[in-house]
Amino acid sequence: MNIILRFVLRNIAEKKLRTLLIISAIMISTALFFASTAISGTIERMFLEQMQTRVGESDLVVMAGENQASPFFRETLLHDYQDRMNYTIGTIDTGGLYRVSHDQQDPWSLRGIEMDDLQTMTPVSFYQEANLHPFQGRKIIIGRATAKEYGLQAGDSIEIAISGTARQFRIAAVAHDTGPFKDVGQNPFAVVPKETLSSLFDARGRVHTLYLSLDNSEQIHEVMSEIEADHPRYRVREALPQAEVAAMIGSIATPFLFLTMVVMAVSAFIIYTSFKLIAKERMPVIGTFRSIGATRKMTGWVMLSESLVYGLLGGALGSILGMGILYLMSMVLQPSWAGELQATVSFTPMQMVISFVLAVILSFGSSILPIRKAAGIPLKELILDTGEQTVETKKSRKFIYALLMGIGTLVLPRALPYEMALFSSGAAMLFSIGALILLVPYLTAGFVRFFEKIYGYIFGNEGIMAVKNLRQNGSILNSISLLALGIASLLIVNMVSFSVVGEVANIFSRNVGYHVTIRGSQIDNRILNQAAAVEGVTDIYANYYHYGINLVDRDGWINFHVPTGPKFFEHTTNLGVSGEVDELLADLEAGRNIVVTTIFRDTHGLEVGDTLTIEMTSGSREYTVIGFIETLMENGNFALIGSRYHKFDMRPQYYSALSMMVSGTQDEVKERLEERFRNYPNLEIHTMEEWEERNHAANAQLFDILQGFSILTLIIGIFGVLNNLVISFIERKRALAVLRSIGMSKKQIVKMIFVESLTGGIIGGCIGVLGALHMLSVMPYMMRAIAAPIPITYSPTLLLIALLSGVVIMVIASVSPALKSSRLNIVESLKYE
Repeated sequence: MNIILRFVLRNIAEKKLRTLLIISAIMISTALFFASTAISGTIERMFLEQMQTRVGESDLVVMAGENQASPFFRETLLHDYQDRMNYTIGTIDTGGLYRVSHDQQDPWSLRGIEMDDLQTMTPVSFYQEANLHPFQGRKIIIGRATAKEYGLQAGDSIEIAISGTARQFRIAAVAHDTGPFKDVGQNPFAVVPKETLSSLFDARGRVHTLYLSLDNSEQIHEVMSEIEADHPRYRVREALPQAEVAAMIGSIATPFLFLTMVVMAVSAFIIYTSFKLIAKERMPVIGTFRSIGATRKMTGWVMLSESLVYGLLGGALGSILGMGILYLMSMVLQPSWAGELQATVSFTPMQMVISFVLAVILSFGSSILPIRKAAGIPLKELILDTGEQTVETKKSRKFIYALLMGIGTLVLPRALPYEMALFSSGAAMLFSIGALILLVPYLTAGFVRFFEKIYGYIFGNEGIMAVKNLRQNGSILNSISLLALGIASLLIVNMVSFSVVGEVANIFSRNVGYHVTIRGSQIDNRILNQAAAVEGVTDIYANYYHYGINLVDRDGWINFHVPTGPKFFEHTTNLGVSGEVDELLADLEAGRNIVVTTIFRDTHGLEVGDTLTIEMTSGSREYTVIGFIETLMENGNFALIGSRYHKFDMRPQYYSALSMMVSGTQDEVKERLEERFRNYPNLEIHTMEEWEERNHAANAQLFDILQGFSILTLIIGIFGVLNNLVISFIERKRALAVLRSIGMSKKQIVKMIFVESLTGGIIGGCIGVLGALHMLSVMPYMMRAIAAPIPITYSPTLLLIALLSGVVIMVIASVSPALKSSRLNIVESLKYE
């Protein structure tokens, strides 16, 4: 036993390239699985950390409702709740314009707060001070990054315009870049005494926002409901809406997990074929061990222990690599507004343990079939080395399995209800991968019949022999399977990316009827009229929209817009309205009626006539579903309600945004609007070109990582192809020697191998393309399940590139076997131990 173990360990050490290939395949699979399962938690933590810089340990935020005449209210509003609070801190949050020069003013975020409250809610330390205490009057605290950017220091006097009036402030301190002063890609943040801001807004003794920290954070929803019931005219929300953030980003891991499954399938193939090669190489030696007393069980367990070593090493290294990949993903996926916020990773020990165990199972499970097969070979065949590897039997059963899987891929996502869409589409993808692998021999046989008819004219007898070898050689069939899987995964990612980019371009370039938007608070008719008078503005429309409105009778929330006339449909993305717009508007105005998207309908199981109880400003109101629209706005969580009952139920005082059509360039009109509203720091002006660039950049981040995953799949697939071609050469050494002994030249042998590879590349590329098209039929259901209902657009160019890539990869991988065959020793290959 010790002799056999030493022999195995020596082979692991000597076969460095093969050992590296197996461990790398396991390591990459483990790393990608770990990163895919942990990425949602990591991004969620990044979002919450960014929010926490401004709210600290607060649990709830209270503000005046939209129906309030003033945004300010008494800080004693929640006096009755004091015994359940750690703290109740009132602030005044507003914006100002810092005068950089005579013709430049930059928007700053200002918070009016008392010093003790600042240190309680978001503790800060100071880099510089200049008469900081007492913190009263026209004093201001800025962050170190802001001071560096503008060349400021403690003691300097600066001018900030608040509500259109210039005010002089003296910098009392420069804070270290922690807490609210951390640079997170937003406007520079500054703190002034609360009393100073309240006097400027004629709101002495009142605040704009209340931040609440509960004694028992587990009671957050209970306290939130009580405050809403006692004070219906005020808005209450979670300071850190973890459930909403988790729901928003939870679907990010789905495409990564899909690609990880493909990578694991490729890795399993590599391990399987590698152990076929190991078993083939060691048959004579294993026969010798068996002849001196070693049992089948003993030799089988020795090879399985070798598989276990690969699994342990690959799992350990994969866990380390996975943390690196996770950190890289968190950096790439970090939103643009996060600025210099440090990318962090978040994972649980259980995720690490599961990934490690998966690596061991992957190695052990993938190697057990060739090991059992090798262990079951009779002693006589082992000694004489007559156990030829052939394509496995029971072909008819495999074809039936493949057919059932293929049908399951098409039927499963269509037959199961929407609530199971993510499960059904994921299972359909797995079925599609299984069908692809099982159908390779049959599809290859079909291609071979076609090539047999033309290869005799193109390549002569060597070509005919080459295509016949494809049908009979299991190792080359495995290479075709690996190549097809790699190409299919790369095609799927690129096709989906191509579709998303195209759809975004479609929304912003063709379906949007406006060019420039103004968003912000307190947009009224005065601002609308001033914007309409700006040179270049040819048409303008005022929007009402509301985001994250709670559903009382169902889990979740809804976003809705309010069309106040036909012009709404000219200035908004294509809503897929069937019938006349005037009729739709009339139906909406006829009562508390609502039109939702088909995606929202499917998610909540709605039909025409059903009701939705929505938490409005004036209280809970029932709206009747009167129809559905097909749109990608807000990822399908979108609805329309009539303007009449919107006024009663939401009691809006201000517009949500202004949409404008312009003549001339968008940038020129934007500059004029910015100049006109330069004393309004609460307004944000953007062109549609800017929105398109932002959306494209956000999608590019995600798909860059997905493409990285798919490229890794293709790379390890290429190594697997090379491995299988080497196996094929070893299996055929005797057959190649026989051909040489009856007169076939080295040149003809090399030509035959290259024709095999060329044909295998064409077949692998074609099967990869067919497999990708089959899998892509499932993608609309998966995209819909993760709230990204993007229609798939097929690119003939990508399909052609994928096909040519398969040919190039296979031909390059055949160089090593071809060189080995040219140096083949006929006598050594024909003799046996």
